[in-house]
Amino acid sequence: MTLPSPLRAALFFLLGLCSACGEGPAEPDAEGTPELTRPSDPGESGAQGVEAQVVETGADAEPAEDLGTPDSSGLAGTASFDDGHLAHTVAGGIEISAESRARVAEMIEVLIPLDQTLTSDYHDRHFVRQQKLVEELMHGDLEVGIAALRAYVEYRGEETLVRDGLLTVAAYAATDESRELLSHLVLDYGHPIDDRTYALTLLAETSPGIFRELAEPMVHRHEGLAHTMPPDEFWIRGWVTASEQLGLSPVEALADVVTNLRMEQYARHFAAEALGRYPGDPLGAKALEAVMVESSGNGYLRRKAAQALRVSIPREGACELFYHVFSHEADVDFRAFLGDMLEEHCRE
Repeated sequence: MTLPSPLRAALFFLLGLCSACGEGPAEPDAEGTPELTRPSDPGESGAQGVEAQVVETGADAEPAEDLGTPDSSGLAGTASFDDGHLAHTVAGGIEISAESRARVAEMIEVLIPLDQTLTSDYHDRHFVRQQKLVEELMHGDLEVGIAALRAYVEYRGEETLVRDGLLTVAAYAATDESRELLSHLVLDYGHPIDDRTYALTLLAETSPGIFRELAEPMVHRHEGLAHTMPPDEFWIRGWVTASEQLGLSPVEALADVVTNLRMEQYARHFAAEALGRYPGDPLGAKALEAVMVESSGNGYLRRKAAQALRVSIPREGACELFYHVFSHEADVDFRAFLGDMLEEHCRE
């Protein structure tokens, strides 16, 4: 299985910081559901001062794992999702042990962001603990994956980091069982867009063939969308990931995207940069050249194309092309950029 990338690790950390911004203390509900609180003083809980404490409110308080986590009944197979918007049968024939449910409950608690008033050393240690636990569980057995899958379906909290962690563990530890849910999240309007985007990334990593079938119309589209979908950039990133896992070249799709004016600009930027990783392909080089000489007003895209050409075609050909464009360029800034490239890479 693929380990989480450094980009994902950074995303986890930033989500953890942002999701806690501006939030006050959790309020107990009318039925006395336990609330997870943090000590205002890091020393209140001794060595574990930054870990969640379960505070029971009301006479009939339930254990902490009932906060959107698997309950003691073992989670019957059919569960409602998003208040009935999407109903699933989630691996209903598989029994989940109390130990697996407890591990997932522990992860949910750990993924809840710390109080922002705590110093950076607490956040650093907490971040490392989050990463280690998610990585451990995503390489866990099928029971843990299904426990995470069911917990995601039943989770009603608002912590993006928790939802992403549950999806990650489910996608890797219970790949076959999670595939339908991930596909629903990607395609169905109405779910949080961050969940849909993260599900798209996980589907590309864990089920590349299925992802390519879903992504084909998006990657090669030349018209607008009828409804909201995850950003184009992540479809293209996923296409590259899935193609490489299947031993296929993504160059044709990248060349189409980088020259496609209908695509969001971030997707075109990524496609231009990615084409530089596939040297020797004439289709990719032709697309990059077309982008570099276009006068669309997107100077950043033109720079990305020039940088990709520099590393993907022979030096003599690249320098000849740069000089030709430089001598006919009207954009002062791009002309200066090409002049720097000629000075740095093309001087004898």
